[in-house]
Amino acid sequence: MLPPLKSIPEIAETDLFAASYVKLARAQKFIDEVEAELARYIADEPTTGFLDHSANPPAISIHWKGITLLPGAIAGDAIHNLRTSLDLMASELARLNGQPDADVYFPFAASADKFEGVIKSRNFDRAGDDAVALLRTFAPYRGGNELLRALHDLDIQDKHKTLVPTGSAMSFQVQAQYNIDDLTQNQVAVTPLNVRYGFPDGGILGGRNLVETLKDSMQLTHGIVEAFAALVRKRTSTCGRASPSGADSV
Repeated sequence: MLPPLKSIPEIAETDLFAASYVKLARAQKFIDEVEAELARYIADEPTTGFLDHSANPPAISIHWKGITLLPGAIAGDAIHNLRTSLDLMASELARLNGQPDADVYFPFAASADKFEGVIKSRNFDRAGDDAVALLRTFAPYRGGNELLRALHDLDIQDKHKTLVPTGSAMSFQVQAQYNIDDLTQNQVAVTPLNVRYGFPDGGILGGRNLVETLKDSMQLTHGIVEAFAALVRKRTSTCGRASPSGADSV
């Protein structure tokens, strides 16, 4: 089980991966904000219904309000902070391994067969052989850990192309009363059920629940940072200090 995230005031500058944990804490704030926006949307009674008595045959029509661009904008902020936490961790791993941190990034690849090359091109090999071995277990490439790879793709999309696409989905309960002899006398009540924000079909993570996916992404990213923190602590307990672990000089 992952330890609870510290709040930003509780994170000391000297803590291992302090910058990464600050970014994780910021991501959590944005995830909470998406949830709060969903609750506001539901409380705003987004659905309405009416009896169209001019139709043949008469029919009940249901409409619901759009969700605006706000949820996607907030989700993009959460995703960016999660993604950045991994790059900050990679840079710190290089420094802890006695290597320069310039142009060191957490690597993502288009496929498994291209991953080894990306490890070197993103300079993650400066983190040490044991860190590279741990990295491979997370499979951050298409065909590997799809949620982790999507974190990278969504971050690029949000920064350079468009806001994170977001839609809404719901079921609803309809109750109607009307006078069969005078259909202009009617009442239609619509109660939304199971309202959620989601990624639109056909795109990255299409059809998935937005809030739950953000929470899953937080768990995944937090777990990766914790795993590398445990690796550094293991080095320290073995060597008495966080010493270089055999990476070639660059």
